Amino acid sequence: MAWEQGTTKNRSVTIPTSVLRLALESLLMEIIGNLHKSADAAALLIESALRDVSMLRDHPSPAHDALKLGIWTKKNLIPAAEVERLRPIWGRWFNML
Repeated sequence: MAWEQGTTKNRSVTIPTSVLRLALESLLMEIIGNLHKSADAAALLIESALRDVSMLRDHPSPAHDALKLGIWTKKNLIPAAEVERLRPIWGRWFNML
């Protein structure tokens, strides 16, 4: 059996490699599970927020115009297919042409 040397609270310990590997796999699975839960919660939050966007119209924010100066490429050089694909995000800035 292979062994790994490590320390815990200023004490030297020796742990079988198989036990260490299982502990690390378990920790990794817990981290991945938490990431999935966070992603699911974020998706639900975004979905809920997008159900009623009237509040965004009623309460203007400087963030609403963030892309006004953020598109540096000459608009006529951006392929039409790309403009259409991203129309929900930047469409109003291309409608100004």
